[in-house]
Amino acid sequence: MATVERTAYPRFPRVFSTGELQACYTPDIEELEWGRRNARGQSSRLGLLVLLKVFQQMRHFPNLDSIPVAVIDHVRASADIGAEVEFGYDRARSVALFRHYAAIREFLGIQSYYGTDANEVAVRAAREAAEAMDQSVDIINATIDSLIQQQVELPAFSTLDAIAEQVHARTQTALFRRVARRLTDDDKAQLDRLLKREFSQRQTAYNTIKRYALRPSRKHISLLIEHLTWLEGFGDYGRALEGVPATKLRSLSSQSMSLDAANLKEMLPERRYTLIVALLHQMRVRARDDLAEMFIRRVGAIHKRAKEELALIQARQREQMESLVDLLDGVVNIVDDHGDDAALGAQVRKYLAPTGSLEPLRESCAEVRAYSGKNYLPLLWGVPSGNRRKFRHSALWNFGDMVLGVTTTLQKAAAST
Repeated sequence: MATVERTAYPRFPRVFSTGELQACYTPDIEELEWGRRNARGQSSRLGLLVLLKVFQQMRHFPNLDSIPVAVIDHVRASADIGAEVEFGYDRARSVALFRHYAAIREFLGIQSYYGTDANEVAVRAAREAAEAMDQSVDIINATIDSLIQQQVELPAFSTLDAIAEQVHARTQTALFRRVARRLTDDDKAQLDRLLKREFSQRQTAYNTIKRYALRPSRKHISLLIEHLTWLEGFGDYGRALEGVPATKLRSLSSQSMSLDAANLKEMLPERRYTLIVALLHQMRVRARDDLAEMFIRRVGAIHKRAKEELALIQARQREQMESLVDLLDGVVNIVDDHGDDAALGAQVRKYLAPTGSLEPLRESCAEVRAYSGKNYLPLLWGVPSGNRRKFRHSALWNFGDMVLGVTTTLQKAAAST
């Protein structure tokens, strides 16, 4: 059973601000004129206008005793009705209350929930929501939105709650049966074995499936790959889960995480198989995402180290660059001192290559040129061999799996921003 506080079902706040009363409960000129035409006497007009403004905010007619005094007094002042005029209806002797209900629905173009096909509209909306949602609160909220969009009066909250519970139960039962029908007898036997503890084991394989991945780090890469390999060994249940929304899978997986093997054994087979398959699917997704996250972190760390190494190289090369600048300055002085080109060439060669070879100078210039900009990519090959070995020797870490995992992780990051 859902509670009204957890849903979007309209209800009065505990305290009204002046601005809220002014914005939401002040009748405009058209509404004041409409109230004069449709009510006899001041008390009737006050009641009609209060019900109108309350319905516009609540989308249903609440119990008269629950209408806050602050709302009544504000409408009274806005309509210039005296303080001596009381708000209320004599429901035992007069049908004015129901006549006002009908007048307000007609004025606002709202369809009454009771006595019409509105219940079918609500059930249909709840059924559509239940196909993608797994919480009664969400189903109730979706039903409320649908009724408001279709200009239908909201029923009592208990009615919406009952509809959501019934529709959710039927939808879940249909889902469990559909998934179970897609499983072979061998699949079911394998899933049942997960709940049995072998004599040599401390816990069931089902509890091992529920084990959370370790904190993403280089130290845990091998353990995570080993766990994912073990999960993949149970086969592919993608066909059994085909058409099940991701929100449903996450909810079913969460339910499965909160249960132990003994709880599952007491369930109907269709539900038990669906919960286990959903858990297997989600734990595989989580393991792949964790691997992708580890990979991204490792690549990021490698790029960071390459940038730091480039900065160190450039810092070390400053002395070398100063030496080359001094060398160039010496060449300029030689050119300035010699007018004969032949003698100038010989002097420059002797100055640049005192040992007779220009290779040391060429190497020095090439080294400075190689790391003079911001291109640190050639330094990426310095990644530790241990990382390469862990990723290379894992059959799981092929290009397709890597792209899938990285894409999933990036989509999660984008959705959270």
